[in-house]
Amino acid sequence: MGEKIDRLKTVENFVLKTFKKVNMDKRVKYFNRTLHWTSVLKPDASEALKIAALTYDIQDAFRQVSPFSSSPVKSVDSVDYHQKEGAKIIKRFLEESNFPDKIRERVYDIVAEHETGSDKEHIILRDADRINYFENVAIRRARTSGMIPPERIKEEFQRMLNDIKTEQAKQIAEPFYRKALGELTKK
Repeated sequence: MGEKIDRLKTVENFVLKTFKKVNMDKRVKYFNRTLHWTSVLKPDASEALKIAALTYDIQDAFRQVSPFSSSPVKSVDSVDYHQKEGAKIIKRFLEESNFPDKIRERVYDIVAEHETGSDKEHIILRDADRINYFENVAIRRARTSGMIPPERIKEEFQRMLNDIKTEQAKQIAEPFYRKALGELTKK
């Protein structure tokens, strides 16, 4: 058991170090919340799924950084490129860190299709990410919605809610969704 915890900590440290390099270390809190919601949705989550929950958006730290900003440029990355490139990055790290082949391959498979895949672990990870979105991003989006029409933000919220596949995840996300909508209608 201790070895698994150490391996998860190794991955978390890699993610933190990687995002610190591009001044995005606050993202690690987001990944930890996705891991939390993954564990809520699947208490017996595999080690590979837990690692994927910490690393599914690792590619964001490797996007081109603008010389005028410390934030990555978010232009031409397609969903497929984002998934596949992130899977390659984390698989390479896991290989260099001597993780077992079975874990490396499964993490690669989960991350490579975390937005579009249809197996159970893809769905759990995507649902956990959506809950996390409503818990941590939606309310901020609603409060700072000055330049974006509220209708567009409401559509984004609805799209994200509709993307949740499991009933358990919908029930968890619903109060966060309603709170964000309430903030949006205050404007």
